Amino acid sequence: MFHSEIDNSIIQEVNFIHLPVSNVDEAVNWYVKHLGCKGAHKVHDGLASVNLPSGPTLLFIQTQHEERAKFLNRGRDYSIAGFITKDIEKAFASLKENGVRVLNYRDEGDVGKFFDFYDLDGNMFTIWGCPIDDYNSSLNKSGEAL
Repeated sequence: MFHSEIDNSIIQEVNFIHLPVSNVDEAVNWYVKHLGCKGAHKVHDGLASVNLPSGPTLLFIQTQHEERAKFLNRGRDYSIAGFITKDIEKAFASLKENGVRVLNYRDEGDVGKFFDFYDLDGNMFTIWGCPIDDYNSSLNKSGEAL
């Protein structure tokens, strides 16, 4: 059961997402080239960031460990985050043509179309072709459709 609708939030938004990478410079270049991220900033040798058009900053943490941003469920990888695109066919074709590992393209009817992809380090994400013109204005503050 969910708690009441009283506004007692201690958080306001997602500000950044940590992503494990093998090389922060290569990760920045990949995200700029393939996803069009902007505002690349290298904090130091093991930490860099890029900005999405909206939403959280992606912070790349250089690590030699094998763990990546995804989880396993019923023998299948699942992404931990999803991006919205206005043109899912263009996004899918562009990533695929540029050698990005894309998979699981699916049409969920009224909900929209989706596909998954892996970055150069094996971090997994989902892209959603949202059928709503202005996704943010279609939600109220509680995240429910208006």
